[in-house]
Amino acid sequence: AASHTMAKVALLEQESAIAGETVLAELQFEQPLALCEQDKLLLRDPAQKHNLASAVAIDLAPPNRGKRKPERIAYLQKRSTLQQPAAILKHLLHHHPVDSRTFAWQHQIHSAQLTQLLPQDEMIQQAGPYLFSANYQCQLQQQIVTQLERFHQKSCDEIGVGKARLYRMSALNQPQDIFEQVLAQLLLNGEISNTRGWLHLANHQLTLTEQEQQLWLAIEARMNQDLNPHWVRDLATEFDLAEENIRQLSYKLAQLGYLSAIVKDRYCTYQQLHTMADLTREHIAQYEKVETAEFRTLTQLGRKVAIQILEYFDRIGFTKRKFNYRQLRDSELLKD
Repeated sequence: AASHTMAKVALLEQESAIAGETVLAELQFEQPLALCEQDKLLLRDPAQKHNLASAVAIDLAPPNRGKRKPERIAYLQKRSTLQQPAAILKHLLHHHPVDSRTFAWQHQIHSAQLTQLLPQDEMIQQAGPYLFSANYQCQLQQQIVTQLERFHQKSCDEIGVGKARLYRMSALNQPQDIFEQVLAQLLLNGEISNTRGWLHLANHQLTLTEQEQQLWLAIEARMNQDLNPHWVRDLATEFDLAEENIRQLSYKLAQLGYLSAIVKDRYCTYQQLHTMADLTREHIAQYEKVETAEFRTLTQLGRKVAIQILEYFDRIGFTKRKFNYRQLRDSELLKD
C-alpha cells in the first residue's frame, strides 16, 4: 500500500528543473517513510491534484554538510546509474565503509547473500559488521601514523597517547570496529608500539645511558614516596645538579614513558599516575563521578596541584569534565 506524507524538495545541482529533466534532489519528509533503496516515489502538489515528478531513492542517509560539493554530486550521479545490489555495493566500498546490516536491510536481502555480492576483483575486509576496501585501510593507517607524527612533534615531553584519544584524533566518525582492527595491524607490523598503554610510533624511542639510568632510579625512588608531582628545580636542588641537566633528562624520561609532564617543568612518575588513576577509577565506579574536593581527599594533595592532575587526566583522555566534576572517558588508560 502507498504511504503519503508532505516533503520539502531541495535540488542539488541547479536552482530549477523543467519537465522531462532528470535531476538530483533531496527530500525531507515531515513523517518518516519505511523506504528501501531503489523504491519509487511520486511527488504531487499539496492539493494532490497534479503529479510533479517521479523519483527513485538512491541514498537514505545523506550527510548533513557538503551536499552540493562536486565530489558529492559526482558520487550521486554514478550511484543513480546503478540498479543491481552488487554494483551498488562495489560503488559504496570505493568511497567509504559499508555497514552490512544496513545494506542488507536497505536492499531487502538476507545477510547470507551479501558475501555473494562482494567484488571479486578487490580485497574486501570485515571488522564487526563493517565491510571496507584495502584502499580505505591504507588511508586510515596513514591517517593514524600522520596524527602520531604530529603529536610527537608538538608534545616532546609525552611518549604517546591512549587508544581512545588516538581514535578521536585520527578516525573520529569512522567505525570503531575498523579502527581497532587497523590499529591492531599497525601494532603487529611494528609501525606503532604500545608502552604501558601509551601508543606511539615505533621509531619514537630513546635509551638511557648507564649514568642516566642510575640517576633515574634515585629520582624515581624519591618521587614515589608520595603522590606529589615534582618541579624540575626542586629535583635539581635535591640532587645537587644543574637545573638544565634535570630538565633534559626529564624530557628524555617523558619520551620513554617513565615521567609525564603535568604542567611545564612539573612531573609525575608513571607509578604516581597509575596510583591516582586507580583511586579515581574506584571512586567513580562507586559514585559515578569525582569532584575536585573528593579527588583531594583521595590523594591528599593540595587544591592547586589536584586541579593540575585532573586537568592532565582530561587532556590525555582518561577523564572528561562535566560542570564541576569528572567522569571516566577511557578507563583502560594508566592500567598495568
